[in-house]
Amino acid sequence: HSNRYHHLRRLSRSVVVGAGARVLVSMMQPAVNLSSYSLIVTIDNATMGAGLPLLHAHRYYNRGSRRKSVVVLLGQQVKGAVSLCGKTLMNHFVENKYKRKYRKQKFFCQRASIPTGQWSPSWLAYTRYDGILLRASELEMMSPSVRAALLRYVESGGTLGVLGHWKRLPEWARSSASAKGRFYPGFGQIIAFREAQKLYDLQSFDYRVLSAAFATSLKPFLKTYNAGKANRFFPVIKNLMIPVRGIFLVMLLFSLAIGPFTLWLLWRKKKRIMMLFIVPTASLFACLLVFFYAIFSEGWYGYERTASVTVLEQGRRHATTLGWTAFYMPITPGDGISFSYNTELSAQIALSYWRQDGRALTVNWDHQQKLSTGWIASRLPLHFKFRKSQVRRERLLVTSQPNGSIYVTNGLGREIKRLWFSDRKGRLFSLGSPLAPGAKRTLTPWLSPSRGKIFLGPKLRKLRSLYDKNWIHMGKLLTGSPERYLRPGTYIAELKRSPFVDSHAASVRNVREVAVVYGILKGSRYGS
Repeated sequence: HSNRYHHLRRLSRSVVVGAGARVLVSMMQPAVNLSSYSLIVTIDNATMGAGLPLLHAHRYYNRGSRRKSVVVLLGQQVKGAVSLCGKTLMNHFVENKYKRKYRKQKFFCQRASIPTGQWSPSWLAYTRYDGILLRASELEMMSPSVRAALLRYVESGGTLGVLGHWKRLPEWARSSASAKGRFYPGFGQIIAFREAQKLYDLQSFDYRVLSAAFATSLKPFLKTYNAGKANRFFPVIKNLMIPVRGIFLVMLLFSLAIGPFTLWLLWRKKKRIMMLFIVPTASLFACLLVFFYAIFSEGWYGYERTASVTVLEQGRRHATTLGWTAFYMPITPGDGISFSYNTELSAQIALSYWRQDGRALTVNWDHQQKLSTGWIASRLPLHFKFRKSQVRRERLLVTSQPNGSIYVTNGLGREIKRLWFSDRKGRLFSLGSPLAPGAKRTLTPWLSPSRGKIFLGPKLRKLRSLYDKNWIHMGKLLTGSPERYLRPGTYIAELKRSPFVDSHAASVRNVREVAVVYGILKGSRYGS
């Protein structure tokens, strides 16, 4: 690729393979174009022949600032795909109120090349797709690890459609349901069509429901911002503007002082030979003055800002996190930025061909997901949308007393600033003051702004309704109206720092963070 735009120059990972052994190597490519399509294998620092060509199966599916297409992964046993994919779908499902909303979106399908029993056990392998459509028999063929990865994909905002008679799997049994055949684990959605064995059996309304769910999974990724726009939406520092007037005024005063004024003064004293000493000395002093001003105004260390919402299922010991994170470095870090293996990153960088300041990017997957070179430059902010799915042991311990009072123990590992809790009967409680890690406190009954009204049934909002909103403000929506999201046996906690988001850069010292946890207690009959 031309160097006019950002491109991925190197994507690498080192593994140890024993004699006669087979190893499955997974590397996730960020939403940035590759600079070449070849695979190079190196054994003991020796390159094994020429590079192997990589076939890009669906180049036009790339996520970017102009992507409008919904991408669906089909199981091998799904029949009638022509009614879902391409232009046929546009004329079939675009009706009435859905016409204005989805008329510009096309649906492309990628049929799986291998049976579901051989699919990847990593949930990141499915994040490329906005929806997955399978037969019920294909779900039964999956191994437990693949089913767990598929559930993690759905909980992170994906959509799963199932054709045929489907009995909910044990690990999926606690997903909340709002209508027949519709389930909402985490931020995602599962739609089961029990009477349909193939796509031709679906009714027009079923097509609209399925298509709208797939389009909702795509919505947060429809736009990619450049550094300036991203910093306006989610500022990591207050002001990115270069003080042009101040710099021009300093340069003008320096030029007048070192030029005409110094020359006139030395001419009066008849020591014009001193110009050979004064000019370089004054220039050096001015450069040092500007350098130290820049250092002391912003410091040596970088800035980081994060806003995240985590769904914590304490029974499964599983956490799903969505959010934004941003970095600003006065000096380019030599060690890059690191994220964990189970994090999906969507960098907010311009992918336009006409940019003239494109950089070559590298990613290394040896010990973690390390963005090595080219990603962050000094005095230029870098923003990411991210999704993360992981196994965690943090929890909030809730104990009910015989007199009806409830006290909690903070096992989340961070200070709780605010807390709202709904018990098994739907009664709401809150925390009066911050709670330190490991501390215990009795909750007080909470009278919500809606005068204690509990929103159940269709009035209770799902986490899925937050997914297609701006992820920066999800935490504020939860803490602003907790009674609209709390189901019996759940809580909403605002933390001082999130234990579910890693510290990504060693050179960062200035951190601002908004962290909200939506917790589901063990044994709760309601999922998220």
